[in-house]
Amino acid sequence: MPTCEYNKFPIYYGGSSNEKVGCFLYDPANEFFIIGGNTTSEDFAPAQNNHGFLIAVDLDANWQWGKFFYNMSYAVSEISGCKMSSDGSSLTLMGQGNSLPLYMELLTIDGSVLQFISIFWHLASDTVVPVY
Repeated sequence: MPTCEYNKFPIYYGGSSNEKVGCFLYDPANEFFIIGGNTTSEDFAPAQNNHGFLIAVDLDANWQWGKFFYNMSYAVSEISGCKMSSDGSSLTLMGQGNSLPLYMELLTIDGSVLQFISIFWHLASDTVVPVY
């Protein structure tokens, strides 16, 4: 059974503006707490616009990795939810990028992306109804 020293928590991360958490879970395989969400802090994210973030810390509150994600030329602006796979091998993230929904699957050991799916819409030629 994993143990942690409670005097090492809380941990503090972020910048001078706002950070909102949309994902908080425990990864038992790697013994990490994984925390993700949205930041508007230009001294935390690469720029002042909204950026989704994801970090992992171990049971001693040591930073293991942290990520900001991009698809082509725009940032993932928000991570709004997460779910560990049933076998504990990967993490599924839901969020937004370019004001559109997205799905990501990644490895929790280092945050590397396995899948990135973004839903784009286009206008049909004879109507103004968006098609997804």
